[in-house]
Amino acid sequence: MKLKAKIFLLAIVPFAVAIGGIEYGVRQQATTLAHAQHATLQAAYMSSKEIELRHYVELAQSAVAPYYDALPNDSRSESERQQLALDALHRLDFRPDGYFFVYTMRGKSLMHPRQPDLVGRDLWTMRDPAGALTIQQLIREASRGGGYVRYVWQRPSTGQLAPKLGYVMPLARWGWMIGTGIYLEDVETALARIDDQAAANIDRTVMWIGGIALAALAVIAVCGAVLNISEHRSADAKLKRLARQVVESQEHERARLSRELHDGISQMLVSVKLLLESALARFERSPAREPAAEAALSTGLGRLAGTLREVRRISHALRPAMLDDLGLAAALEQLARELDGQNGIDVRFESTASAKAAALPDPVNTVLFRIAQEALNNIARHANAARATLGIDIAPNAVSLVVSDNGRGFDAHAVLSDPASGLGLRNMRERLDALGGTLAIHSELGRTVIAATVPLPLARPICKDCPMISDPARIVLVDDHPLVRDGLRARLEAVPHLRVTGEAGNGTEALALAADEANRPDLVLMDVGMAGMSGIELAAHFHERFPAIRVLMLSMHDNIEYVTQAVRAGASGYVLKDSPAAEIIHAIDAVLAGKTFFSAGLAARMIQARAMQTPVERLTPRERDVLDALARGLSSKQIAQQHGLSVRTVETHRLNLKRKLSIDGQAELIKFAVENRRG
Repeated sequence: MKLKAKIFLLAIVPFAVAIGGIEYGVRQQATTLAHAQHATLQAAYMSSKEIELRHYVELAQSAVAPYYDALPNDSRSESERQQLALDALHRLDFRPDGYFFVYTMRGKSLMHPRQPDLVGRDLWTMRDPAGALTIQQLIREASRGGGYVRYVWQRPSTGQLAPKLGYVMPLARWGWMIGTGIYLEDVETALARIDDQAAANIDRTVMWIGGIALAALAVIAVCGAVLNISEHRSADAKLKRLARQVVESQEHERARLSRELHDGISQMLVSVKLLLESALARFERSPAREPAAEAALSTGLGRLAGTLREVRRISHALRPAMLDDLGLAAALEQLARELDGQNGIDVRFESTASAKAAALPDPVNTVLFRIAQEALNNIARHANAARATLGIDIAPNAVSLVVSDNGRGFDAHAVLSDPASGLGLRNMRERLDALGGTLAIHSELGRTVIAATVPLPLARPICKDCPMISDPARIVLVDDHPLVRDGLRARLEAVPHLRVTGEAGNGTEALALAADEANRPDLVLMDVGMAGMSGIELAAHFHERFPAIRVLMLSMHDNIEYVTQAVRAGASGYVLKDSPAAEIIHAIDAVLAGKTFFSAGLAARMIQARAMQTPVERLTPRERDVLDALARGLSSKQIAQQHGLSVRTVETHRLNLKRKLSIDGQAELIKFAVENRRG
């Protein structure tokens, strides 16, 4: 077992055992307290019920006292007074199931308000379901002077047998027993409810302890994971730094050898060549010709010229001087010319450079040149291709290198996963990692594309269309996950030239923020999948209502269809949420500068998808509507009235049409619109 695992177990196991002991002790103590509470409450309930019953019987006694304790001169007979007493008791009741009953001391029922069918019957031998003689128990307690009796009797309100607490007292002179009772179901229900509450409180307490324990375990686990990750990151950073130093030292050594070959050996060989040519010229001008010597010198000069070419080739392969003198584009163009025609491959070079782009740093030049070298060499050795294209796009915020061919393709995942192969591709990725760049590989039969992108955070252009440090670009975040918005805000607020001015959890809130002209954002960073209005629908609304606001999609979906639909809706870029924060910032900068930006994993597929589209298919639905309106000869004002837009918005759409269709004048745009009119 590893040391880290042992330390983790030593931290977790004692903690778990301690929490388990605490939980067991708390449950036992809480259960004991609940039982004690039950007993105390039961005693208190029964005591209050007994006092209540005694008061009821005393009330009944006072009700019959005028008849039972009548004066000797009372004109009423004994039987009349007894009947009046029974009537008075019959009228006394409390609650639905509270009443008084009267029996003779021999068990005959004299009065029962709730069960009149029992009146007049001899119930001396009546037994309850348990076999107890109910009436005899009551009479026995009355014979002792009165007291409390627990028995089972039918409850009038339900018709069911129920436990009952009764209190009886004798009227000895008449030979009667009077009494009343309270059914104990209510008491038992109340006690059961209290027991349930106590049990629920115990369970809740135990759950809290368990929850706290789980939270503590989670904190321990997270801390351990963070420590482990930080150590891995530190080790990974050290390895990358070491690898970068090794690569840099290799490049320095290559440059030194290249200079030595160029400035030393090449110059000496040129000097020797000149001397030999001079000697040969003298032989040729000499009256006494030496054909054999002249032939030997000519052969030597030919071989020396070949040697010079080989030295130049080796020097260029080690470190082309053009890379340092004229830059990356010139060096790549020279590389393409050198390899053009070799192994029957037609190599073409394409270059796109923004006028606002800054000069590339030396590390970027070196890394991209080596990647181009490796990719073209792989094409020559393995691809069996007839054509290859080497393209470089130098933008203000990033530089992209794309190498493609029409060869047989390969399984990129399998090659990168096999330790015995894919060394060149892994070297490309490691070189780019050192610069914070990304490598995208897409390969299939007949087409392979390798796209390398390096961000240029220090090459921000200074122009009126680009956000300035002194005037930060206004950003609005649109995502239905508050945690994602919080994380994005925290990261973007650390960038001096960006300022988050608002957040929205749905499309309606985002449109409301954009409608505020005083705080209108320069860019909206929005999710694709949101409840209600989707990000793609929202992007279309922004493109139609606020065309000056740039839209950058941020999503977990890497399906190319999402990307295509987002671009058609008017988005200027598409970045995956799992991209590094630096790439998201570079994407924002690129879109703010008027460029498009796609995550490296999507770039190659977008290149392929866009290559298959016609210029008209790349237009958004609103731009297509404007194009059709132009074909019908409508003016900007008429188009605005027809589609409910402002004239300024229509003019913006016209500018976008000319830019996307590579058209300069209005007449050419209208001609194109007529030729491509729908319907």
